[in-house]
Amino acid sequence: ADNVAGGALVISGEGARTDSLIDIADTSTANDAAIKYTAASGVKTSDVIQLNMNAASTTGAMLAMDMDAGVAYKAIYIDGGNATRTVDLIDLKVDGAGNKGAMLLTEANTGSGHTIDINVTGIGSGNVLDITYSAADTGDAISVVMANNVAGSAMIVTGAGARTDAMFKVDDSSSGNSHIWDVNMSGIYTGNVLDITFATAAATGQAI
Repeated sequence: ADNVAGGALVISGEGARTDSLIDIADTSTANDAAIKYTAASGVKTSDVIQLNMNAASTTGAMLAMDMDAGVAYKAIYIDGGNATRTVDLIDLKVDGAGNKGAMLLTEANTGSGHTIDINVTGIGSGNVLDITYSAADTGDAISVVMANNVAGSAMIVTGAGARTDAMFKVDDSSSGNSHIWDVNMSGIYTGNVLDITFATAAATGQAI
């Protein structure tokens, strides 16, 4: 209530610990959350959960989840709220100098589920994926190595309806001498580099 300068729960750990500071073992069948935080009122400017890692030699994870047998359970569920957002739902800042990526996804699934699945049902005007370079970076925006995936395509684009914009668009104002499209074949290939087939006689536009 009125104790605004004191913490409700303060836990301090030190030494070579061999057990968890907080351990929750739950065998219940309840349909309510094990830990719940509800911001009923008030305009807050602080974080609900804040994790600060000041030990440089730490090799563990700030947050580790093992779903194990919870195959019908979501690891993370975020509801953005049915309102006009004024800030990004997820904000990831990477400003270090390491040689590791910001996100690593390792998949060994043998099912037919997508690794990343995006479904857009609202009439928005923003991009689903938006990449902007503001520095002289030398990496690629998107790099796809198909390697052993010889039966899959690197990209499939399916269009339908009375389109009013180009399916692929390149707007280039550079002054360099590099190619816009660069295809280099080094194998003994029997297929076409570019294959265009019109499946209907009603088309009146040009292939190229």
